[in-house]
Amino acid sequence: PLDISNNNKNLGSTKPTTNNNEEIKFGSDVIHSEQYDLKLEKSNILMLGPTGSGKTLLAQTIAKCLDVPFAICDCTSLTQAGYVGEDVESIIAKLLQDANYNVERCQQ
Repeated sequence: PLDISNNNKNLGSTKPTTNNNEEIKFGSDVIHSEQYDLKLEKSNILMLGPTGSGKTLLAQTIAKCLDVPFAICDCTSLTQAGYVGEDVESIIAKLLQDANYNVERCQQ
């Protein structure tokens, strides 16, 4: 694995850094999607890693930065309709709940 402790970018740092324009920036600043003309070429991602490596935290942070709803589910409990367990509609319900029941936001 890559050791980021020696990285000069100080990811997530609260120490101010300066760029060529002498603007002070903090590593913990959040980029809001409405401030920039961002266009996502792909809307899907596959993240692999061991338990506790930060996959969910990264996905939650990206969703927060992009201001899109985010739902976490355990797919091992999902079953086909008619069987005991959760069905796929429960994931949609969680996403809708996170979007404050705004269907348009869920479709982002």
